[in-house]
Amino acid sequence: MIKNDRQYRLTKSQLKTFEGSINASRNTPSPPGLDPKLAEANRQALESQAQELRADLEEYKALSEGRVKHFTVES
Repeated sequence: MIKNDRQYRLTKSQLKTFEGSINASRNTPSPPGLDPKLAEANRQALESQAQELRADLEEYKALSEGRVKHFTVES
């Protein structure tokens, strides 16, 4: 969970890095000897992490804009 504007900016930066890595993995052939399944698993892991970052950014934005009136605390 993003707790302040500084963390929001850092998370946006991390997301750009992940998106760049995802695009590179799509547009660059796998190195020789690397199992294509391993390359695909790596890309999927990057996409999963990027999705989590997008969700965190959206959650913080919704909270900071007052679009969320109630939320559930998990811990």
